[in-house]
Amino acid sequence: MSETSEEKKKRKLIAELRDYQWLYQYSVFPRLEGTDREEDKSRAEEIILSGLDEFRDKLRRKVSNIGILFELRIMNVILNRGFRTQYRRKNFVQIYITFHASEKIEEELLDKIAEAVYGEEVNIITRSLSEEDVLGAIEKIRIQALHDFSSYYEIKGRKFNRYSGINRSSFVRKG
Repeated sequence: MSETSEEKKKRKLIAELRDYQWLYQYSVFPRLEGTDREEDKSRAEEIILSGLDEFRDKLRRKVSNIGILFELRIMNVILNRGFRTQYRRKNFVQIYITFHASEKIEEELLDKIAEAVYGEEVNIITRSLSEEDVLGAIEKIRIQALHDFSSYYEIKGRKFNRYSGINRSSFVRKG
């Protein structure tokens, strides 16, 4: 029995998380401060997708000595620490960027990169990772179906990769 496209993507993403050392995770969410949910949903999609390529390129150039596993994800965001919104809960899912890093990226530098691309339109959440955090992420990937990005391809005007390696020569292989 041959492997499906989804199974292959999951296997490769799991291998990237499992085989390399990831010490930090950074997530970039659209800042939503409006009052209309449909408008905010549309705006959230536009914000992230409009600067996606530029953000990845600036990150690649500005932190060329740090290995980064760059991912696009979708989630129904509930109030997170540092995440600004007036909604208690949102009734829509939104796209966001998350990336794992082999070393810490200075907060000031990351804010500068995000501001150059997105202005004041995004929030960034940072956390250090333990081996258990990474194993938990791997387990979620194993059991959950991959999100369908086809509607986002239409907004962006083309397909894009759900994840990619940045500065691969700086990836730290686990011993």
